[in-house]
Amino acid sequence: MEKFRIQGGGLKSYCKTRWTSVYETLSAIVRLQRALEEIAINHSEEINDKNLKKQLKNPNFYFDIKALVQVLQPIKNAIKIMEGDKITMADVFIQMIYLAYKIKHFNNNNMLDFKKYINNMFNKRWEEFDFNIYLLAYFLHPAYRSKYYFID
Repeated sequence: MEKFRIQGGGLKSYCKTRWTSVYETLSAIVRLQRALEEIAINHSEEINDKNLKKQLKNPNFYFDIKALVQVLQPIKNAIKIMEGDKITMADVFIQMIYLAYKIKHFNNNNMLDFKKYINNMFNKRWEEFDFNIYLLAYFLHPAYRSKYYFID
């Protein structure tokens, strides 16, 4: 909608097992919030699902979506980095530490079950690490003792 100066396309659908596609879907909802509210308020007769109408009018819905985007963005970024062709063991270790920090500091009382789920998934992956090898790779990395760049 030109009226809202929306850039980056419309709503995105998601694939059940892909964190990045879930992130893209939720960030599209955040980006399109004003347009969705406009539709829910002024064109609600075009929405058949009563629960959807209610959610689109609810400010807490958008607040929760924004909170999810904040925790999913570093997960999406870590996945993108780890899919790169120049990834090192130190990069993987740094991204895991960063994700642990972001998950720990994810505070939304409405989403305690989600935080628990994310935490369990992270812990499952963390147990697969041979911590000592990744720690050594980190200490031997050329960027050690300098400012390391995290994508936020």
